[in-house]
Amino acid sequence: MLRGLVVIALLGGCSDHRPVAPPPPAKDPLDVVLGSPGVPPRRELRYAPAKGASSSLEIALDVDLGAGEMGGAMPTVVLDLDLAITDVAPDGRIAVRATITDASARDRAEAKVPAASVADQVAKLKGAAFVLALAPDGKVAEQTIEAGARPLPSAMQQQLAALASSFANLAMRLPHDPVGVGATWTSARTIQQAGMITTATTSVELTKLDGTKLSFTTTTRITGKDQTVTPQPGAPSIDVSNITGSGSASGVVDLATLATTGAVSLELHADMTNGAEKTPMVMTMKQTVTAR
Repeated sequence: MLRGLVVIALLGGCSDHRPVAPPPPAKDPLDVVLGSPGVPPRRELRYAPAKGASSSLEIALDVDLGAGEMGGAMPTVVLDLDLAITDVAPDGRIAVRATITDASARDRAEAKVPAASVADQVAKLKGAAFVLALAPDGKVAEQTIEAGARPLPSAMQQQLAALASSFANLAMRLPHDPVGVGATWTSARTIQQAGMITTATTSVELTKLDGTKLSFTTTTRITGKDQTVTPQPGAPSIDVSNITGSGSASGVVDLATLATTGAVSLELHADMTNGAEKTPMVMTMKQTVTAR
């Protein structure tokens, strides 16, 4: 023991006392990874709207949900959305408010129920708002949901939460480095919906740059760990396993207003186990966003 103390003392005495460099910060697994910078000319892409900028969008959402012999296609849900930039901080952080000014249901040929049967429930989404704090590179710092004047049943609260997640994703994550047409990059995000947590990894290709507007295509891969979820308050818990999914999108985003228009398609597969019964679940979603 004495010899050990002497060795430690000698080593300490021989030290040059230079400060040890701190370890590099841990890499954010959800950060943007640049694949290719594209062709010149290249420039930095950042959201830079002016305070007070606004735009109006229409979102049409088609969802098919099947679990064994249950479920099926639902009527189209149509939302009118007013997007407003309420503040821009000195560091560039953007305060965004998106308000549902109208909500309705539209008949689909594939739907098993008429739009009239869900119209009253969908209409309760009118007046709800999503509030975001967004970094100039598209990273969401904060997000809150404000329900409308009318109370929502639990099923519609889940739908509103899903819409809030979808709205947050309208702001595409942007690469840190200057890029040009043909650039590719990848980013990941965590999705929480109906009690289930998944990770969506999206690859983006920049197809056109026109002033503040950029055109893009994306492909998405969805994965999730086996987990136990409670779809809604009071419902029994369900074990969910073998979660996989994929999706694609194309559209145009305006860096000066944050308005994103285009089309998204998504398919999600999982096995749901309740007791001894295992049921395969398939959900497909198609969403189109157009300017009003």
